[in-house]
Amino acid sequence: MLHKSIGLLIFLLFSLLLYSQSFTNQKFLSVKDCNKKRTELRVGFADNKKILQEFELQILIALSAYSELKNTKISFKKRKIKTSMVCRPKFSFIIKKRAMRSYIILINYNSKKLKGLMLSDIPFNAQVGIIAHEIAHALDYSTKTNFQLIKEGFAYMKKKNRYKLEKHVDRLTISHGFGWQLYDWAKFVLNSDVSSDYKEYKRKTYLLPEEILEIMEKEYKD
Repeated sequence: MLHKSIGLLIFLLFSLLLYSQSFTNQKFLSVKDCNKKRTELRVGFADNKKILQEFELQILIALSAYSELKNTKISFKKRKIKTSMVCRPKFSFIIKKRAMRSYIILINYNSKKLKGLMLSDIPFNAQVGIIAHEIAHALDYSTKTNFQLIKEGFAYMKKKNRYKLEKHVDRLTISHGFGWQLYDWAKFVLNSDVSSDYKEYKRKTYLLPEEILEIMEKEYKD
């Protein structure tokens, strides 16, 4: 009986490991295939999260790779912002311990104010990529003290610091298995009809598609 119990435990742990990795390092994620696991994703990765119904599947897929944030409170909301998405610690972080912080990920819903692309206008695979990038911001914030977060906020105003941080977060996204999705997002933006100024900003601030491929070649090989 004991042997059977141990065997069952090993099987469940192995199954969980496979499941947790089922969406990572895949070149293409289809809505049809991913949708089959929507219910399981809700059970496994929606705790302490406020998720927008419109992008529920994409958000849950991205969250599934960030086990470090399983108990972290994250809210996804629609707001009028100038970019496609942005992640911020809630202002209450100033008086809270690091483990008790909450984060908010804003998604633009006003195309008139937007300089980039609406999340709803990009392909599914690329949607997972940009969402995974914003969740990686939350992960990065969670490793910093309150003082470091305040300092980083001021540092972000300088272009060289902004470039450094965003490329670091891109690398975090790749290391969590969403390199192909990030690649699709970067490539889609640069081939879209957004302004040349915005494309130039993307080129300088984030990893280029070819840089993502180079990092993936090393990261996924190891």
